[in-house]
Amino acid sequence: MMFEDCLVYKSKIPRNVLIDYLKTITSFHLALYIHKVIYLLPKMIEAGTKDVVDDWSIVIDATDDFESKVSSIAIAEAEKTYNSLYKYVKATFKINSIIQKLKLDESNSDSIERALEVLKNELNQYETKFEAYWDVVYNEQDEDDKDSYSPKW
Repeated sequence: MMFEDCLVYKSKIPRNVLIDYLKTITSFHLALYIHKVIYLLPKMIEAGTKDVVDDWSIVIDATDDFESKVSSIAIAEAEKTYNSLYKYVKATFKINSIIQKLKLDESNSDSIERALEVLKNELNQYETKFEAYWDVVYNEQDEDDKDSYSPKW
């Protein structure tokens, strides 16, 4: 069987439609993963380890009725995710700063564990560095973008 033959499902679904289905399902799962990371990464910083309780969940409304009970729950879930973005950006910023400061290997997942451990146990000695580094990042932004950032920790 040739590769091209794999891209047609029993001669019923054209190749371009099958590829669109694959793109859609991949995008959907990537979005779920991103939502989960947004939720769990700040918890990992707080715990100081990657081993946190995975209690993430999501409600998705697949109806067109914005007055339904499911819709209100899905809207609340989306709001919770949007409100968690600042904590996620802050957590990512801290982890990347520690990895950079300690010259850890960015491609090694053990570096994340080490960075989380440092953040849990030695956070006070890095707070000044975070603030200084944040000021550099903040000052490099355009004036329009600066309104979106809150330089206070």
